[in-house]
Amino acid sequence: MKPTTPTLVASGLTKVIGKRTIVDDVSFELDPGVVFGFLGPNGAGKTTTIRMLVGLIRPTAGTVTICGYSVRREFEKAMRCIGCIVETPDLYRFMSGRENLEHFARMLGAGDDDIQRVAEIVGLAHRLDQRVREYSLGMRQRLGIAQALLGHPKLLILDEPANGLDPAGIREIRELLRGLAATGMSVFVSSHQLAEIELMCDRVAIIHKGRILRDGSVRELISSQRAMEFHVADVARATAVLQQHNVPFTPNHDRIFLPIEESDAAPVIRTLIENGIDVLSARPRVQTLEEIRDAALSAGLGRALERLPEGLGTEVGEKGVGLSLGERQRLQIARMLIDQPRLLVLDEATANLDYATELDVRTALDEITPKPTTLVIAHRYTMMKNADYVYVLKDGDVIEQGPPAQLVRGRGWFAALARESGEVPSFV
Repeated sequence: MKPTTPTLVASGLTKVIGKRTIVDDVSFELDPGVVFGFLGPNGAGKTTTIRMLVGLIRPTAGTVTICGYSVRREFEKAMRCIGCIVETPDLYRFMSGRENLEHFARMLGAGDDDIQRVAEIVGLAHRLDQRVREYSLGMRQRLGIAQALLGHPKLLILDEPANGLDPAGIREIRELLRGLAATGMSVFVSSHQLAEIELMCDRVAIIHKGRILRDGSVRELISSQRAMEFHVADVARATAVLQQHNVPFTPNHDRIFLPIEESDAAPVIRTLIENGIDVLSARPRVQTLEEIRDAALSAGLGRALERLPEGLGTEVGEKGVGLSLGERQRLQIARMLIDQPRLLVLDEATANLDYATELDVRTALDEITPKPTTLVIAHRYTMMKNADYVYVLKDGDVIEQGPPAQLVRGRGWFAALARESGEVPSFV
């Protein structure tokens, strides 16, 4: 079997304007039949990169090859392989959809059959004679894609095609692009929407401040959060069986999550069924990029993500050596929050932190939504003062219990701890 020749190869693309480097040494490849996501926030360099790919601006350094043709040396041959929309489609709103397509078809030497073909592909054949000003935003996006398809391109490049669309419009664009890729066309899509890139694309490159942080399949980028979800008829009995077999799991309502690969699910299903527990369904459960980001923010990592040069994509080293102690603690909390657990157990979570960092962690815990039942094991008053109820243990026995405000007014161990903390006056 012959190796696949990439449709698009970008190598070392760099763009410097004045003293500012807009795009810095960007490289990636795109194979036939693949939807490739170019993900990054506004201002990351996505549109500048696209302009270099299609020859609208010349790179300061680097090369672009499309279907084997150099954009610099064989521009016309390369451009014949491309259909593209940079930023927004250029449409004449006073014309009908058909008239818009006829205008572009004349420039490309395409005929009426091509117009009908692309209209059917994008689902606008029945609306072609309507004026574009009457089109919805999603219809205008699809008409723009139809224009880009007139020349039978092997590579389709779209800049933020889901911008401004409602969920139904986004779904239509996603299904359209997946359908085009199924025919063997290469599709390059830029976006700042994490969830949409994940649903739409086979591969993704993440760009930040002009540099590629990661390039790989969506599954590779979030594989560390892969698990299997089992929908069972009796969670309590399933929990007991898994505990007997020392299988790690996380229960959630009528489902149980196990940190295993799909290929390892069969023995678990067999064990549950042999113990009389009906397994109603089993499927891979992968946290979305949005869920990972939300968990990080819930754990108070917002400022840390802004500080880190590559945000969530930053390599923090073995055991998180690239993070402060407080950031490592909050990262651990974020990992627990991804599955939205109903019970959170924190054993001396702030024991080695200074007061300011402990305050950050406490604030993060207070702001978690939805708030799980939380069991905090600690020897500091500051970690207990906002609890709903406190148990004080000594030599294995409970010597005090009650709401913190009540215990502070007493003369026991908790009151003494509170006074020693300096947060409660000694005369209380």
